[in-house]
Amino acid sequence: FRCECYPAVSAPQIRAELDAWRLQGWGVPDVVIIDYADNLEPISRKEDKRDQVNSTWRYLRGMAMDLQCLVVTATQANRESFGKFWLTKDSISEDIRKLSHVTGMVGINVTAAEKRLGICRLNWIAKRHGRFNTFTGPHVVGCLELGNPSVVSVW
Repeated sequence: FRCECYPAVSAPQIRAELDAWRLQGWGVPDVVIIDYADNLEPISRKEDKRDQVNSTWRYLRGMAMDLQCLVVTATQANRESFGKFWLTKDSISEDIRKLSHVTGMVGINVTAAEKRLGICRLNWIAKRHGRFNTFTGPHVVGCLELGNPSVVSVW
C-alpha cells in the first residue's frame, strides 16, 4: 500500500509520479484516488476554466486506460440537484463533458432525514458499458466518521 498527498498538482504531474513509482519497483497502481479532479492545477493556462477542467478529465481518462487502473475522483453537483431525490446527468455542475470521459459516475443521494440516520443512496449517473437505471440503487449505512460504510441492499 502506498499513499501520497500533494497540495496542488496537475494530472500530468500525477502521471509522472506514478511513472516514477513504477521505476522504483511499485508497478502500476490498482486504484488512484483524487480528491476532486476539478481543483487540480490546469494542464494549460491558455484555456478558459471550463476547458481546463475538461482537459483534466480527458487526461485522467487516458491515464486510466493506459495504465489499466481505476481512477476515482469527485465532482460537484449543481444547485438544482440539492432538492432532487436522485442525481442525474443534469445534476453535473460546470461542464457536462465530464460524462464523456468517465467509465461510470455514481451519485450519492441523501435527504435531510436520511442524513440524520446516517443513510445515503447510490445511483448510476453514467455508465459506459451495460444497462443501468438512474432512479434506483442501494442504500448505504454506516458510521462514516469511522470509515465504516456498509451496503445493506443490492443494486
